[in-house]
Formats: sequence, structure tokens, C-alpha cells
Amino acid sequence: MKKAAEALGLDMGKFNACLDSAAAKDYVKKGNDWWDQHKLTGTPTVFLNDTLLQPLPQGSTAQTPSLSELRGLIEAKAAKQ
Repeated sequence: MKKAAEALGLDMGKFNACLDSAAAKDYVKKGNDWWDQHKLTGTPTVFLNDTLLQPLPQGSTAQTPSLSELRGLIEAKAAKQ
């Protein structure tokens, strides 16, 4: 990440100070703890109405919402907010 920041021409003193700060480390730890709590293993990860939507294993015959149904669910939830 530091190489990418340097390649972008960022002020490396400020970048390193931010990256190495206690606030940044706490933020990352909270994120990691949340992932562990929810037993997440990769990205993308999608939640809808607090329900984790996961891809089904190849060959599964379980019913899942189609993309258009999923879009409708998301749009309906967004309209309520």
C-alpha cells in the first residue's frame, strides 16, 4: 500500500502517520472483528435486510432470487429509507 501511495505522489510523511496511527489500527481491528463475528471469508459479501447473501455451491439446485428479483428487493429497501 505504501508503494502505491508513493507512486500516486502522496505526502508520505502524512500517509505513514495516518496509516500507523492508533485510530487506523483500531478501525482495521474493528473491521476484522466484525468479519470474524459474521464468519465471512471473502469478497464480495452482500447483506440484504441483515441477511447474508452467499453464492451457492456449483451444481446446487436451491432456489435463489434472480438478479431482477434481487434488484427489486434492494430498491424496495432503499425506497423505505
